[in-house]
Amino acid sequence: GEGATALTYVLRAPDGRAIMTGPAAAPPAGSPLVLVVPTFALTVQQQYSLLIRDAASPDRSMGEFTFIAGPSR
Repeated sequence: GEGATALTYVLRAPDGRAIMTGPAAAPPAGSPLVLVVPTFALTVQQQYSLLIRDAASPDRSMGEFTFIAGPSR
């Protein structure tokens, strides 16, 4: 299928509440999407989920990713 040019994202806390949401430009094919998350928004050793959607078709998921926040270095 055709790729999206504009995305929306939702970063969810372990309890399901949205911590960050917003628009993002889709990167060129093969390039990573880079989102900057301030460390104060996360708690170490907690699992978060990031949902990416096509801004033009909000029902179209572009991916869901989970990660565990680690300590700052």
